[in-house]
Amino acid sequence: MQGINDDLTAMMKSPSFVHWAFRTFNALFYIQLLLIAIFPVAIWYAWVYSATTEHPNHLSVTLGTHLHTEITPAKQRADWDTPTKWQYTLQATPHTFLTQGSGQSGYLLTFQVTSVEGLIALPGPMWLTIALHTLSMLLLLWIVYFLRRLFRDLHYDKLFGEHQTRYIRHVGKGLVWYGLLEMGIVAIQNQLAIRYLEQHGFLVKSVFAISTQLPDGLLPVICGISILALERVFTYGKQLQQEHELTI
Repeated sequence: MQGINDDLTAMMKSPSFVHWAFRTFNALFYIQLLLIAIFPVAIWYAWVYSATTEHPNHLSVTLGTHLHTEITPAKQRADWDTPTKWQYTLQATPHTFLTQGSGQSGYLLTFQVTSVEGLIALPGPMWLTIALHTLSMLLLLWIVYFLRRLFRDLHYDKLFGEHQTRYIRHVGKGLVWYGLLEMGIVAIQNQLAIRYLEQHGFLVKSVFAISTQLPDGLLPVICGISILALERVFTYGKQLQQEHELTI
């Protein structure tokens, strides 16, 4: 155990590792800020510009939900079949369609927004998923921000003080909340997609499936809990060290 601790300490004190980690998270932080600021404006401008010119806009935003369910029309439809590859259109604006999932596993419900009109015509519940995805992006920004501050302090040889402990705690909490939010987004999207299909005359039946893949969001939760546990151990160790120094 002592050997592992020494190796980790040596790595954290390594100038090259700390330098590149600080540079990486610093760049990621500003790239995320730039994307958050520019991306919505760029999409809106492209859509508005295409609507006022003769040149059509090919920019689109796609919102997709994977459904591991059985889907059949409530009433017999002549155009409903299940070949290897197919696309069943449900709505024109925004372009909403069903396709088979990868490996013919379940279905993929897709909302493809290519204009301002399509954005406005999105079903109301879809705005909830957009808001949740935005919150997820902000949580990622939160995590990267505190990782940036942590490695900045290490870069300037500020090793494991009170501030660094707080940064580690914020990163751990951020990862836990991010993972829980991702799992919540998947569950909410599935329920909203099922309700949407039922409103359009489909029968949706849940299918039990065993998957070897981890559920979306579980890995960040595990990492976050591990970081919080290490932070508590480190804090307790610092307290013992301070008490020992006071005793001496």
